[in-house]
Amino acid sequence: PSLDRARESDAVKLLVERAQQVHPGFELDAGNVGDIVSLCRRLDGIPLALELAAARLRLLSPVEMLHRLDDRFALLTARRSRPGRHRSLGAAIDWSFGLLEERDQVLLRRLGVFQGGFTLPAAEAVCSGDGIEAGEVLDALDRLVDASLVTVSNGDPRRLGMLESIHEFAEAALADSAEDHDVKARHADHFVALIPEEPDYDSPESAETAELLRREQDNYRSALAWAVEVGDGDRALSVAARLQLPRQNQREYLLHWLPQVLEISKASVTADRATVLWFFGFALAYSHRRHEVLPIIEELAELTTHLGDDVLSAYASLVEVAYLDADSRPVEVARVMNPHIDRLRRMRHPALPLFLSNLSWARALVGDYKEAARLIDEQELIGRELRQPKTQAAVLINRGTLAHYQGDLHTAEHLLLESLDQIRRLRSDGDLDNPLLGLAQVSLATGGFDQAATWANELVDVGFRLLIARVVAEGYILLARAELGRGDLQAAAMAGGEALQITLDSDDMWALALLAAAAGQIARPTGDPAGAAFLHAGSETIRAHVGFALPKARAQELEHEYLLVREALGTEDFHEAWHRGVAADRAQVVDTIRRVLFGAGT
Repeated sequence: PSLDRARESDAVKLLVERAQQVHPGFELDAGNVGDIVSLCRRLDGIPLALELAAARLRLLSPVEMLHRLDDRFALLTARRSRPGRHRSLGAAIDWSFGLLEERDQVLLRRLGVFQGGFTLPAAEAVCSGDGIEAGEVLDALDRLVDASLVTVSNGDPRRLGMLESIHEFAEAALADSAEDHDVKARHADHFVALIPEEPDYDSPESAETAELLRREQDNYRSALAWAVEVGDGDRALSVAARLQLPRQNQREYLLHWLPQVLEISKASVTADRATVLWFFGFALAYSHRRHEVLPIIEELAELTTHLGDDVLSAYASLVEVAYLDADSRPVEVARVMNPHIDRLRRMRHPALPLFLSNLSWARALVGDYKEAARLIDEQELIGRELRQPKTQAAVLINRGTLAHYQGDLHTAEHLLLESLDQIRRLRSDGDLDNPLLGLAQVSLATGGFDQAATWANELVDVGFRLLIARVVAEGYILLARAELGRGDLQAAAMAGGEALQITLDSDDMWALALLAAAAGQIARPTGDPAGAAFLHAGSETIRAHVGFALPKARAQELEHEYLLVREALGTEDFHEAWHRGVAADRAQVVDTIRRVLFGAGT
């Protein structure tokens, strides 16, 4: 080929540019153009393969490289199952690997254990031993970077990694080696050691741990999967206990992996097993499988009593709290939490504000506003003393919620917006649901139906991400009310239908009461005031049985709605429909909701 035509080729240009980085005097000329073009064709113009080849032009001439590469192709071509371009890339990687010193080959193979990148200290801890000293890893990595087999990204600390095809090669080489188990065990142990114990709640250390877990999530997950695969119960518990998955709100991951971890570690009587049990129980409580939580609560009680750890026992109690919450029994939450809060107070433990926050929220929802306010004051005082940023955001949420329930909508909106801003700044996505819920409710109360729909839609998205059925159901119920406020009965009915399905799947009486009231508001303007009265009565009955209060503005809105229904029906027919609603069972309420929503939707 002519020089002019070769210089127009993107593959040739890439190969020459990369070659000049390692060999500044390198030039494309009449003497080497044929070999350069042959190299590019042999490698199918694949950028990664060209990068690897260019890294070797410091030591080899183009014709020498072409001869060596041809040898590799002869080997790779025998693997007929691989597509041609894959053989081209595989040959380039295999060839580049073959040029490494044996020690560097071993290091590259061991680096295949990492997922999503790694740091120098991680490589030194996991890949040293059995012929490689920790002090030799840095120089060997430098050589692998020069050979374009390892990449380096900017940051502090520097993060290293491999392009996907090279990582696949290294990972396969490790799997085929005799040291696969030992390297993967060191990998798991290294990442367990980075978090030796549960850090103080909402401390600088916990923030650093959260960032570490975000950065190394793939490494922790691969370590857990390996430990489960080989049946190493102790290591599986150790890794899972440090993943802090409830705080990351990765319930889907919890529900998939933790049953397997618990199955292979049945004989363990350790704090790690207790931690994993409460992770799993917490996830189950807010899934459609909360009936499976009770045996976990029993095992946790026995295990934490045996271990004699008051803090672990307190965290374990949150499983029962979550179960009671999901089972629409908020009144019982204080019974479970108060003894643990008393012990944490005596210990002045950093987790105390978290428990105070949960209890203050529960007290507000059942209408005990005085106690809720007292708990929030205590939560704020301790959170400030301990300089806990998430606690301060939680205080804003709780104060905003309390203001909303007591009818101070302006204060509620201000506090909830500020809390939402702080939560997003702290990247605490698992705490978005409560401020979004409150803001949607306040927007509805003030007639901001467009904004309420925006908040409600975001709440639905958050609920799906967190896998919390009630959050999704409440989001759809609020969306139905927003669409009703905008005058779109069909859209309101569709949103209500989504809420109904989720409510039935999760058997959530709390959500059912909220949905019945919203469906009652849809029934009246669609010409079914008797259905409206029936549903409102059913909603009030369920709500009274569950024991939760309504925000003042919502209670006033419904009182006005009842008057409109009474006017439409007449007093006698209103009382008759209301009494039927009071006496109705769950199935009758559900059937009426379905009839109203499907009728309005058509």
